[in-house]
Amino acid sequence: MMFQNVLNSIINLHGTDVAIKSLETATIYNLRAVISNYYRSPVVEEEIQSIGRQYIISSKDLAFVPKRGDRFTISSNQYFSISDVQEMIAFGKTIGYRLVLK
Repeated sequence: MMFQNVLNSIINLHGTDVAIKSLETATIYNLRAVISNYYRSPVVEEEIQSIGRQYIISSKDLAFVPKRGDRFTISSNQYFSISDVQEMIAFGKTIGYRLVLK
């Protein structure tokens, strides 16, 4: 519970409003996400530069679980496809998701 509250505070303080459009249902979910300053792709060698971003969202009050292929929109001219969804787990409970965008 404590880690969930800390994550929610960080997202509320430093986050931005985004929209995720589900590929399965075509439903658009509006929420807040915070960009991760950490980005690493283990399948890309050091000499190769990879283009992408990672955003973190909270699982609290989340009505869906994001999936690969869902559309992630930051603004009218910034939109990405979700290429990977990683659960953020604390003490056996999912507190958020790290979304890898391409």
